[in-house]
Amino acid sequence: DLAKRVGEEWRELSAVKKKKYEKLAERDALRYKNEMAEYVGKKTAEEEAMKAEDVEQAAKDKTAAAKLMSEQKQTEEGLKLLKTQKKQEQEQKKQERDEKKEKKAAKEGMPKRPASSYLLFCNENRARVLQEHPEAAFTETTKLLAAAWKEVKEKDKKRLQAQADLLSAEYKEQMKLWKLEHPNEEALEDEAM
Repeated sequence: DLAKRVGEEWRELSAVKKKKYEKLAERDALRYKNEMAEYVGKKTAEEEAMKAEDVEQAAKDKTAAAKLMSEQKQTEEGLKLLKTQKKQEQEQKKQERDEKKEKKAAKEGMPKRPASSYLLFCNENRARVLQEHPEAAFTETTKLLAAAWKEVKEKDKKRLQAQADLLSAEYKEQMKLWKLEHPNEEALEDEAM
């Protein structure tokens, strides 16, 4: 309703009176154009600043990505190195096991070292100690045998030592024969002593 009345009044105005309002409109249009130019300039400057920031951020991101890739590569190389070391350790252990097997196979035909007088005593008395102490564990049985050995009379110790000396002489004879049969395996014999 108001817009219709203003439109009617504008049509009824004379050209001279309209001129005054047209000059105001032209000045306002010029002001608008200048403000828009300033606004667009500021906007462009802001956009360029944002582009510069984007470029700077992109460069930072690229540097960070390169650093991460380098760290990842170092981590992968470290893992490869660890795997290689582990594999070498496993191969070394396997080689050591194989060497032990070879030595054991070579030792199989070799005479066993003779028992000492203490071991002969333990072998003779283990069954009795186990019968007296059926609940005793292996370590406890060994302690009981050691305590009993300390109580053995000198006469019985001499008897056991004589048996041990006899077994030792037999062992030496068997070793002489074994050395004659296995001349290349003296190092193994030294280990057994």
